[in-house]
Amino acid sequence: MGWRSNRWPAYRPRPRVARLSVADLDRVHASASRFVARSAVLAEIGADVQLARGRVYFWRGEGDLMARVTPLSRQTLLLEAPRGNGWVEHKQGSTRAVLAALERDIYGTF
Repeated sequence: MGWRSNRWPAYRPRPRVARLSVADLDRVHASASRFVARSAVLAEIGADVQLARGRVYFWRGEGDLMARVTPLSRQTLLLEAPRGNGWVEHKQGSTRAVLAALERDIYGTF
């Protein structure tokens, strides 16, 4: 085995976005909007919730994207934050778990 041995980890493809119905997307958007309105932390920073391209986007202010939630199935969501030219995965789970992770951020990731 020389220096060309295959030591790279196996490539893990990005999760596929689920094509949800308009009603399901509206349900996710409404629950995220209610969560932001009830959360003292997210309401304080002025988080705005927007539904676009089958995902729910969280904006900190005008032009400052905080995070996005991607539906993987009807019950499973993926929380991602922008970094450089891509996205970093932070939490995968139910609506409640994903939104709680967004609120609990103590590192300033979002």
